[in-house]
Amino acid sequence: MVKKFTIQNKKFDMNDTSRTHIDPKIFEKIVRTVAPDDIEIDEEYERLIIVNDKTGEHFYKKSLGMKMSSLLGQKYSYHIINFIEFSKVKDVLFEISDPREGSTIKLKMSFELSCIKSKGITAIQFLKKNKNASVAIYKIIASWIRSFIEQHPNFTNDFFRLEKELREVITNQAQRKGFRIRAIRLVPIGNKKVDIKQHITILHGTKCQIADDHIEVRNKIVVNLVNERAFLWKDIKNPEEWIKEKADAIIQNELIDKSFKDIVDEFRTAYRRNISAKLDAAVREIGYSIQHIISIPSDEIAEFLNGFVFKLGNHDTFETKEAEIKIKMSVTVEGKGTQINGIDKKYIKPRKSIIEDIKKLTIETVEKEMRTVDPATYYREFHEVSNNLELKIKKQLIKVFKLDESDLKISISFLKTDLKERFDRLFAERGTVIIESKTENMYYEIKYGVQFVNDWHIFHKNHIKYQNETAQEYNDISNYIKNEIELEVMRVAGPLIELADTRKLDQEIENLFEQTQHIITDEFGLLLKAPRLRRVAHNDLNDNEIHAAAFLEQRKQIREELKLAVLEEDDDLVEELSKKLTESSERLKKISATDSKFIIKESNVKQLGENDS
Repeated sequence: MVKKFTIQNKKFDMNDTSRTHIDPKIFEKIVRTVAPDDIEIDEEYERLIIVNDKTGEHFYKKSLGMKMSSLLGQKYSYHIINFIEFSKVKDVLFEISDPREGSTIKLKMSFELSCIKSKGITAIQFLKKNKNASVAIYKIIASWIRSFIEQHPNFTNDFFRLEKELREVITNQAQRKGFRIRAIRLVPIGNKKVDIKQHITILHGTKCQIADDHIEVRNKIVVNLVNERAFLWKDIKNPEEWIKEKADAIIQNELIDKSFKDIVDEFRTAYRRNISAKLDAAVREIGYSIQHIISIPSDEIAEFLNGFVFKLGNHDTFETKEAEIKIKMSVTVEGKGTQINGIDKKYIKPRKSIIEDIKKLTIETVEKEMRTVDPATYYREFHEVSNNLELKIKKQLIKVFKLDESDLKISISFLKTDLKERFDRLFAERGTVIIESKTENMYYEIKYGVQFVNDWHIFHKNHIKYQNETAQEYNDISNYIKNEIELEVMRVAGPLIELADTRKLDQEIENLFEQTQHIITDEFGLLLKAPRLRRVAHNDLNDNEIHAAAFLEQRKQIREELKLAVLEEDDDLVEELSKKLTESSERLKKISATDSKFIIKESNVKQLGENDS
């Protein structure tokens, strides 16, 4: 069917091309308005439905002469809708103010628009009230979005959860106005110029007022980007600062009414878990998630709970049972706190190092125990002393600070003092005592060493005199030994050192040496090792010369004894001594037969035999 109109075709006013509005050209094939008597239109060919505007407009004819208007009737216009055509709306921007967040929500929307055939009149009634069709569509969609946001206070945070619901609302509302909106795509818009960080690590301290004090919670927060759309949507200029502010608010609210002891006791379980969960929910609003978070209410408490190591000894000296004798040792403590509950409140305070209290108790325990230890026992049985001390320290630390026994390790090492270094030098070196024979052809050498200190009081008393004077100390010890045993050795075997039975003489000297031990202990506080003994010839004599000289000395002594025996008329003794004299002469003859040097020195050897008769 063909209808004819005499008035020219008239379209909706679509001149507004603002970037925030829908492009007006999208309606050119969907909806337009014509008036009666317009141009001829082929309704079937163009697939247009003409809907009569039932209201119409009054039409007047003006009379120029009488300056009056005559009502001639009503002028009707028609809205022509093409239900077959649809138009694509792409990237139209909606900016909705959000007073709760103090920001503007920006959504870029794309969709397909057409009219519903059964609701042509509804569409016309909506459009004829608006001079500009594109602006009308834009405004009505914006109003639907705004209404939805008002009904969902957490829209910004929950956008991606609510996105589907919002699309359904827009679709349903458009149908009520006679329009079909399909393929809706909503994209939150942020600042695309922002450098988006995939990973952020934040070290931050949160100052908190708590029930009984104020503290600073140390935080290490690591987040990963999981939703770039959400980050751009929130348009956060500085995500690090944003996360810090959120962390501050969450932590402060979590701890404000808690005591410090309660906080440190439960922080690793309840409080830190709550803080982590709330902060993760917060950062997800801006497209991030918590990968790792460490929050500690006190560096000192964290050090205690996470594990600690300290060492005592380099500058610490400890008294022994002999108060004036001090020792040094290194004490290393490695441990880990298991809990705060059960530890005395005096140790659990902000900005107070619980590790320092552990050090203090360790020192007190060492001091107390070492005052019961004899210095000799300490130096002689250090392993046993250190084992006992380790047990005492462990017992105290576990009792007072609830340390985990399996994680608690005590290591005690011996440290040298000047007194110990003096003993070590004595122990490493040797003293020597020389006993000369009357012939001066041979001497007896006694070498000895220090075994241990058996009177530390006396050893300590001599320290000023002998510190760094090891040779002098050994010399004085040797003089004491020599004075005590030389006369006895000379009396027993001095003239015959060269000829005496070695084993018998050694035993005699060892006995004499042992008898001097009490003097050395009384004077020096030392116990000596068993001596090493040997007979030594002077360097200018060979063995034959030494033995010959010894036999000559022996013969001289026998003659003297023989004279006395003759005077006393002791026939048996005379016979015994004569026999010894003859044996001595024979041995001298054998030596002279093998050593020309000796023959020259002893030229009247032949007289020896004559003198024997």
